[in-house]
Amino acid sequence: MSPLNIVSDVVCPWCYIGKRRLDIALTEIRREFPQLELAIHWLPFELNPGLPPQGMSREEYCVRKFGSLDYANRLYDNVAANARADGLPIRLDKITVTPNTKLAHRLIWFAEQQGLSDRTVDELFAGYFVNGENVGDLETLVAIGARAGLDTATVRTFLTSNDGVEQCTLLTEQAYDSGAQGVPAYLWGEQWLFTGAQSPETIAAVLRQQLNL
Repeated sequence: MSPLNIVSDVVCPWCYIGKRRLDIALTEIRREFPQLELAIHWLPFELNPGLPPQGMSREEYCVRKFGSLDYANRLYDNVAANARADGLPIRLDKITVTPNTKLAHRLIWFAEQQGLSDRTVDELFAGYFVNGENVGDLETLVAIGARAGLDTATVRTFLTSNDGVEQCTLLTEQAYDSGAQGVPAYLWGEQWLFTGAQSPETIAAVLRQQLNL
């Protein structure tokens, strides 16, 4: 069976919303087919690959990317409305730093080796979009990893080494080379399924087709 590959960035609000909608779709399918086994892999994508390692102040980032803070806030108000409609907590006002996400993607890669990538993605999204945490900061990521069930000392050792750097860089480049221009993007193995935070009904229908359910 091909895996469901999800190309995502931890600071993408539509990826946060898309994760909730995917979970709803999978819950529905597994209610009917409790023996279903589906491998899910979270693949890295950087919306802002040029950010400095320490990130950038949220206000400066919004002005640079969107031209003005007012326009950025209008866009994010729409995002927040969609999140709340799905029952997702979101506190964009708490975000003070737009981080470089390379280190966060390495944490997800590491967590996958421990079978905890999905929980880690959830904790990263909650940390950033609910708590306003700087998910580019080493100690913040160590704490997030612990909340996901990873060993604190092991996570710190991993993130302060060069382990996983080459692999994550390659995966990110592959996402760019594949033509991905936005996230979330969903693939069945290497076959593109759809992009964007589709409805749970749409996601369930596509997965049913792929799974021959």
